[in-house]
Amino acid sequence: MLSSLDLPIAKGDDAGAVVVAVVAGHDEEFNLTWLDFPGGRINIAKNNMRVGQKARVRIIASDVAISISKPKETSILNVFASTVVEMKEKSVSQMLVKMDANGVAILARITKKSQSVLGLEVGSKCYAMVKSVAVVM
Repeated sequence: MLSSLDLPIAKGDDAGAVVVAVVAGHDEEFNLTWLDFPGGRINIAKNNMRVGQKARVRIIASDVAISISKPKETSILNVFASTVVEMKEKSVSQMLVKMDANGVAILARITKKSQSVLGLEVGSKCYAMVKSVAVVM
């Protein structure tokens, strides 16, 4: 699995997690496809996958932001309640944070300052936020 912080891929700029989801429907008005997974609903650019079809999406850690309160009035459509399960220093200024979104791993690469300001530690409740345009099929 690409979400282990011990794997070499977690040390690179392309660290991320693969999420297995099911196509739940399509938003015709805004040309989006909805993918459901145990951690919530992922909005992506509309495609021709059929409802009920399984899909694998990759979420790159550098495309994930973290909030300790539920975000309001944001352009980010993908927000998942999560718990921090692991953190590792990536560089002198960055941390790699592994979160659990109802049994599904999501990685985020954030600055040490952000980790400090948010008070993130293992066990912290938070929200993983991913821009729809950043999700890779």
